[in-house]
Amino acid sequence: MIYLSTKEYKGNIIINGYEDKKFILEKRIAKHDKKIREIENKFSHLIISKKLTITAYNPVKEQTNLQPTITASMRLIKPGMVAVSRDLFYSGWSFGKKVYIERHGVFEIQDLMNERYKDSMDILMYHKGDAKRFGRKVLRVILIGRVD
Repeated sequence: MIYLSTKEYKGNIIINGYEDKKFILEKRIAKHDKKIREIENKFSHLIISKKLTITAYNPVKEQTNLQPTITASMRLIKPGMVAVSRDLFYSGWSFGKKVYIERHGVFEIQDLMNERYKDSMDILMYHKGDAKRFGRKVLRVILIGRVD
């Protein structure tokens, strides 16, 4: 059995004398995802969950429209917003609804993707490098709340 000595110093976790924020974060995310899977299994008849293609976009004219700081819902952009493909939007994944993206957290739907995308979601990121590093992933997404 391995014993880890942990303590907190200036907001950072120290494990066996080493800072390991990544280890702690990964552990918390895994625990959170396990809870989500348990809830999903228990309430599968009430939860809308889909595997979607997740990408990231930046608020620039080349990736949006002529007003990159205003979303399709007519709100100013802010962290925690996502755009959804129109097929999802027309099936009830509408503005103001919240979604949980596996391993990434909770986001609010406030924008629409181009018509050519299907079963997709775009996470708003301010920096182009962050969006490129994020890449393209297929992840489980849970719609939080009811579909009208």
